[in-house]
Amino acid sequence: MSGLSLSRLEILFAAFDLEGLSGLSVLHADQLVKAYVPPFSPDLPALLVGVLDVAAVRAILLNNYRPEHIIRLLSVDGSVRELLLADWRDADSGSVFIPARERGHAFETFHEIIAHLRAPEGCPWDRKQTNASLAQALVDEVYEVIDAIETGDDVNLAEELGDLQLLIMMHAQIAEERDAFRLEDVYHGISAKIVRRHPHVFGDLAASNAEEVVGLWQQVKSDEKKNSPSKPEKAADGQPHSMPAITRATRVLKKHPIHVKESTQDSRQRALLEAIAAIVVAGDDPEEVLKSGLENHVAAASDGSDQGEINASR
Repeated sequence: MSGLSLSRLEILFAAFDLEGLSGLSVLHADQLVKAYVPPFSPDLPALLVGVLDVAAVRAILLNNYRPEHIIRLLSVDGSVRELLLADWRDADSGSVFIPARERGHAFETFHEIIAHLRAPEGCPWDRKQTNASLAQALVDEVYEVIDAIETGDDVNLAEELGDLQLLIMMHAQIAEERDAFRLEDVYHGISAKIVRRHPHVFGDLAASNAEEVVGLWQQVKSDEKKNSPSKPEKAADGQPHSMPAITRATRVLKKHPIHVKESTQDSRQRALLEAIAAIVVAGDDPEEVLKSGLENHVAAASDGSDQGEINASR
C-alpha cells in the first residue's frame, strides 16, 4: 500500500506473524473511515495501520463482524495482544490485525450458503423449490415475526428474522438462477429507493416533522411513477391482491363505509361466524367471496353510485 515503507511493512508482518498469509489486505485506517464500509472482503484477513479514531473504525467494523470477533493489536512496546472487537478502545490506537470473519455471519457468506443449498450437490428439497412454492412460506414467517414482537421475545425475534431472511435469500437465489435478477440488484434497488425517498436526509430538502416527511415521500413516489415502467395493477382499493381479505376489508371499509345497525360484540362475533359458515356450506372459499365483494363495493363507491353506501343488518 502507498505511504507504508517496505521496512515498516516487514516489521508489522513479523510482529503479527503474517508471513505466508494469503488474501491479506493492508490499508491505512483513513481509507476505511472515508469509505464508510470496508474496502476489503471481511471474509479475508486484513491489516489496518494508522488507526487514530478507534471509535469510528470500530463502528464500521461492527457492521461486518460480530462484537466477539477477536482482533490483534500491536502496542507501542512491540507486543501483540488479542481482544474482542467490542472491547477495542481509544487507548489501543496504532495497528490492528483483523482475522477473517467466521462463516455464516454476513450477507456475502449467507449468500454463499444459500447458493450451495441450491447447487447440484446441495439439498434436494431446496433445489426443488420455486418462487411460487415458497410464496406462502413468506407470509407464514412474517406471522412468526409478529408473534415474537407481540410477546416481547427478543431471542425468538432474532431467530424468526433469520428464518425470514433465509426465505428472502432463497427467492433471490432462485431468481438469479433463472436470470431474472441478482441479489445485488435487490440491494442496489432498495438502497437507491431509500436514498431517493429521503431527500431531507441525503439531499438538500428539509423536513421538520413526520407529516412533512410523509409529504416528501409521496411526492417522490409520484415522480417515480412518471419516470418508471408501469407495475402490475393493484386492486381497485389500492391494496395488494394477495392481502388477507379481512385485513383488506378493514382498510377498505374505513374509506368506503357500509352503514349498519348498532350491535353487541357477541352478536357481531356470531354474525361473522354465521356468514363464514354459510359460505363454507355453499362450497365456496370465504377469502375469495370477500375479495370479490370488496371489488364490487369499491367499484360502486368509486362510481359514486348509491350502492357504495349499503345499509346492512342481521
